[in-house]
Amino acid sequence: MVIVEAAYSKRRRRDEQPIRPEMVHLLRPWLVGKAPGEAVFNIPEKQAEMMRHDLTVARRKWLDEPVTPADRQRREESSFLTYRDESGRVADFHSLRHTYVTSLIRGGASVKEVQELARHSDPRLTLNVYTHLGLQDKAAALRKLPSLASAIATEVA
Repeated sequence: MVIVEAAYSKRRRRDEQPIRPEMVHLLRPWLVGKAPGEAVFNIPEKQAEMMRHDLTVARRKWLDEPVTPADRQRREESSFLTYRDESGRVADFHSLRHTYVTSLIRGGASVKEVQELARHSDPRLTLNVYTHLGLQDKAAALRKLPSLASAIATEVA
């Protein structure tokens, strides 16, 4: 788990955030030599600038990969690894929270579980602001319903 002390929590209370086992393995190199309670990462004050810079560097490397001229043109025309895509969506730390919450909902977590994992005080915030479902999500939800044919056959019988 990751512990967020009250002084650093938006809610001003200590939060214990469970993490997946794979994340533990990914974090292990950063934990070597760290004292208990010591910060795992030195997060800069200007995270938005850092993320934009990292996206620019990653996009440049992606564009410079050896590909055919046609593939290169397709890459240049795409918004992959850009800060703002063609739909106006931005890649920032806040958008990562939206992705996290939406992924939890799509994965079948209950509203209460998602609310707690997002550290929200109100489920309306979780569902109305941070959850984004599309037509495919709605269609998938409908496929979970019992078959109408079997429901009608049961009623007739």
